[in-house]
Amino acid sequence: MAASNYTLCDTYASVTVAASTLTGASTLILDCEARDLGCTNGVLSIISISDVDATTIFLIDALALPDSSHPAFTPLFDLLRSEAVTKLMWDGRADALELREVYGVELGGVLDLQLAEVVSRRNVRGEKDDFRRRRLATGYFREMALDISRNPGEYDGIYQVSGMNAALKARNIRDNKDATVLDLQKAQGSGIWLERPLPETLLRYAAHDLSLIAMLYASFMRGGWIKENNVALLKEQSARYMRTFRTREIKDLFDDSKVAMFVPLHVLEAPPGNAQLIECLWCKQQLPLRCFTVRRDAGRVQQRSTLCKLCAALAKRDSEGSRGEWVAV
Repeated sequence: MAASNYTLCDTYASVTVAASTLTGASTLILDCEARDLGCTNGVLSIISISDVDATTIFLIDALALPDSSHPAFTPLFDLLRSEAVTKLMWDGRADALELREVYGVELGGVLDLQLAEVVSRRNVRGEKDDFRRRRLATGYFREMALDISRNPGEYDGIYQVSGMNAALKARNIRDNKDATVLDLQKAQGSGIWLERPLPETLLRYAAHDLSLIAMLYASFMRGGWIKENNVALLKEQSARYMRTFRTREIKDLFDDSKVAMFVPLHVLEAPPGNAQLIECLWCKQQLPLRCFTVRRDAGRVQQRSTLCKLCAALAKRDSEGSRGEWVAV
């Protein structure tokens, strides 16, 4: 998995070669680099794509190839859209938004490893609801441990996601990312991805991310977190996860309100086909009634919060802004 071996595609002809090389693969790895990926200020820089082992890596220079209608992109976009070709990603929500906004490409066949890690907690590792609440009480909601204990129903279905570094550490995978790039991003921000020509250190960094995803995938497979009988469900859940950021404005909103640190409440369990969907006042997700706290007022009229349980918990934690209102069901 030597991520130093990559091909930079900065001509349309080289994109054709990349797509031709990867066509026929049943599983690919996909990642993007950008300034402020998915945000209103976002500018896509690099589309990184490889085979399942990250031994054949292509870095497609989006800035050098601005003509999204060029026929050289057609076979590549077909691969990205294909439900039959699995795309391994780590938190691909913003990547999916960039590809949709820039190229009009709706990703298909995504298996998001960040989501797979969350699903494995309950379905493979056997973590019960009390352990899930303990994660919340020792994580982002650590100041609210008492409230979680007293009002467990208000935290139903809330899962905090793990970052890639935490997942690598948990699976005993050494992350040898270039520290100089990490320092550069801290000092100058993600705008460094708009430099041209891109320094080789950044290109190697982008390629290395694919090798990390490859190692995590292999580890998840060995651990039984991903197996033949759960791939279809993981891909269904990942498809809902990929549609979380419908617009750049929603991505900004998720970042500002910290909702991005959690799995949206409709992702792990699909809403019933005939369910009435309600838009949460904060996160703007279309959710079934089960995702909202419901109560009866003094007149015994059933009411629901205008905030989903996740957003209501975040509002309670921060004690800032609107905590939503109660409306009749």
